[in-house]
Amino acid sequence: MEAKASINIQESVDDLKERALDKLSIYLSVSAVFLFVAFLYRLTDVDWQNAYYLQFTCFFLFVIVFSVRKKLSYKVTIYSYLLFGFIVTATEFISLGLSGMGEIASLFCIMLSFFYLDRKSTAVVALIIITIFFYSQYQFLYAGHTPSANDLAYMSWRSAWVGRLVADTAFFMIIGMSVYYLQDQIISLLLKVERQKKTIEAQKKQIEELANRDALTGLPSVRVADHRLEEVLWCAKEQRHESALLFLDLDGFKTINDTYGHAAGDEVLKRVARRISSALRSNDIACRIGGDEFLVIVEKIADRRDIEKLCQRLINTIGSPMTYHNAELTVGVSIGAASYPHCAKSSGGLRLKADEMMYRVKKSGKNNYLISMEGLVSA
Repeated sequence: MEAKASINIQESVDDLKERALDKLSIYLSVSAVFLFVAFLYRLTDVDWQNAYYLQFTCFFLFVIVFSVRKKLSYKVTIYSYLLFGFIVTATEFISLGLSGMGEIASLFCIMLSFFYLDRKSTAVVALIIITIFFYSQYQFLYAGHTPSANDLAYMSWRSAWVGRLVADTAFFMIIGMSVYYLQDQIISLLLKVERQKKTIEAQKKQIEELANRDALTGLPSVRVADHRLEEVLWCAKEQRHESALLFLDLDGFKTINDTYGHAAGDEVLKRVARRISSALRSNDIACRIGGDEFLVIVEKIADRRDIEKLCQRLINTIGSPMTYHNAELTVGVSIGAASYPHCAKSSGGLRLKADEMMYRVKKSGKNNYLISMEGLVSA
C-alpha cells in the first residue's frame, strides 16, 4: 500500500514538472520575442558578426520547438532548451566577453538542469558552462582576441542599455513567475500527499480493525484474545491472584441453522455475542473462536463463587428466547471453566483444560457448566 502511494506521489511530481515545463515554454516564448526585438535594435549600433547567425538560427529553432512541444517528449524539450542556452552562452561570451549576456544564458541553463535533470546531468551542464567561460577568458586574456571598436564603446550605446534591461527583465520575469507557479503547485502537491497519508492511515486502521475483530459478531478476534490471555496470566503471576478461562459452546444452534437457514444462525450468533458481552465485567473479554464457540477471559477472581455466578449469568442470559421473523428461537450453552494457576501454567494448557470441561458438560446433558479449580471439578 505504501509502495503504491509512493508511486502515486512520484507520478504527481512528474506531472508537476511537465506542467511547469509547459508554463516555462510560454514564459520563454514571450521573453524570446522581446529579446529578438532588442537584438534587432542592437544591430543598429554594432557590426554584424558570424556568431549572430547561430543566434538567429537558435531563435527560429526555438519557435519550431515551442510550436510542436506538445508532440515532443519531456526530455527532448528540456535538452532542446539547454542546447539553445549553450549556444547563446557560447556566442555571447566568446564574441562580447563580460559585456554580453552570456552570464544570464548560463544561469538559465544551470537553473533548468537543477529542476529537471538529475545530479549527474546537472554536473555535466555546469562543466560545459564553466568550460565556455574559461575558454572565453583565455581568448580575451591570452589568445589576443580583442573587442571591436564598437564593443569597446559598449557602455555608451543606448541599444546596449535597452538590450541588457530587456534581457535582465525577461530572465527575472521567468524566474519570478516560475517560482510563483511552482510554489502554488507544490502546495497543491503537499495537500494531495497529506490526503493520501490520511487515506492510508484510515485504510491501515480499517485493516487492523478487521484483523482484530470477528467480522460477524464484532467481538475481538482469536488473535486479540490470545494476546489478552497472555497479558492476564502474566499479571496474575506477578500480582499473585487467580484468573480464569471459560470455553462456551452453544447448544441447539445446529438445529436453528438447519431449520431456519444460515441467516437465522448468523443473527443468533450476533445476539448471543451481545448477551455475552453484557454479562461480563469491564476488564473481562469475550471472543468468538469459530462456529458457535466462544472464549471468555476473566482477569481476576477471588474464589470459586465468582466463576459460578458468571457461568450461571451467562446460561440465563444466553438461554433467553429471541424472536426472528415471528419465530421464537432458543439456544443453550455448555461452559467449561478452568482457573489459573491451579489448572495449568500456560495459556495453551488453560485452554485445553477449559475445553475438556466443556466437552464433559456436553456429554452429561448440556446447558450447564463445569469448573476445574484447585484440582477439583464442580458444577
